Amino acid sequence: MLLILFSQHFAYLNVKSLTSQNSHVNSTIRILNQTAHLAYVTKELQSNVRGYLITGNGKSLPDRQGIHRQIQAITDTLKNLVAYDAAQTLRVAELTRISFELLGFLHHTVQVYQASGADSASGIIRSGEGVRLFNLLKNKIDEIDRFENIQLNLHRKKAQQTHEKTLLQIIGTGVAGFLITLLAIIFLFQDRLKQRNLKREIYRKERQLSQYLEAIPDGIMVVNPREEILLINQSGKELLGITEMPEDLAALLDQVM
Repeated sequence: MLLILFSQHFAYLNVKSLTSQNSHVNSTIRILNQTAHLAYVTKELQSNVRGYLITGNGKSLPDRQGIHRQIQAITDTLKNLVAYDAAQTLRVAELTRISFELLGFLHHTVQVYQASGADSASGIIRSGEGVRLFNLLKNKIDEIDRFENIQLNLHRKKAQQTHEKTLLQIIGTGVAGFLITLLAIIFLFQDRLKQRNLKREIYRKERQLSQYLEAIPDGIMVVNPREEILLINQSGKELLGITEMPEDLAALLDQVM
């Protein structure tokens, strides 16, 4: 019983640990997916703005409000996912600021292009501000991803360790159960062997006692408190003039009378 309780307790702890590790792994994967999505959205935005500045085709120009909502949704999701860690929360806040600053820069470049022409817009691009913001965005995403990859490897390692502990526990419990069962069988066999030997010894002593009583020349009769006759030796039967041992004193009196 103790072995079963012990096994169930550790099984519960292992399942709880595995559930926690899997939850952390899933959360980390979601964070990496969100940062990759943000990188894709901003890269696509940059390409679309560049295409518009080159061709002047407004169809390639993305909807600023739609992009704003998309970036807001991504960064809000990231904030919720990294709420467990203060450092990651600060990184995501910085990433959000850079993302909207980049969005504002690209929108400003488009406005200058529409108001003053390609030369003015090219001057803004040559200032290097856009490259600086993209590099800041990329570096911040790399920081977040690097931390999450470390956490991912850590949680996977813990999950593997828990899996190995569970396997060892199962093997250990099985071996312990087998040994306990084996010992129980051995003790049961020994107990039955002792009982058999005890019965043989009792039977042997009863025979010795019976032989001893039969060898006594005097008549001997053994009666219990219920007046049941347990024993009459041969001399006693001869003295009483009976051949069979009656069940009790009343039956004996009937035979004698």
